[in-house]
Amino acid sequence: MFGKEILKNLTAYQQGKQISEVKKELKLKNIVKLASNENPYGYSQNVNKLFSTNNLNLEIYPDGYATNIRQVLADKLEVSKDELVFGNGSDEIITLICRAFLEPGYNTVMAHPTFTQYRHHSLIEGATVSEVPTVDGYHDLDTMLEKVDQKTNVIWICAPDNPSGTLISESKLK
Repeated sequence: MFGKEILKNLTAYQQGKQISEVKKELKLKNIVKLASNENPYGYSQNVNKLFSTNNLNLEIYPDGYATNIRQVLADKLEVSKDELVFGNGSDEIITLICRAFLEPGYNTVMAHPTFTQYRHHSLIEGATVSEVPTVDGYHDLDTMLEKVDQKTNVIWICAPDNPSGTLISESKLK
């Protein structure tokens, strides 16, 4: 068995080129990559201090429930710790949302263009995808709302909407 039939019609997510690839291809020495939410300045020097002054037990299997940070954030945000979802990056959280809430007979609403993984994982779960074109680079929240019905289980609002660069008007969210 190949797996879900929809997988035959989908292509794998194509990430942007790595800096080393671009340097080689264009024969450049210095590149500042502004896509992929990367930081051209590197990580904080506080990270070096953390690694050098703490026994982090990196040889021990990590806490998949994220117990400590879950409790700290729940207290800070004044929510139940069961209301928080943690994952290995946004791709995993998108997959978890789709697996939990989408299946054949249900639908999801999103802007177009937007992050391709919303559509990709929604289709894998068999949901119908309703895409609403952006207007002048902004999410058309009014039209998105019109697309919501009794079978809508997920509405994707992405801000900032990298990599497509679309925007959401803050006044529309209030």
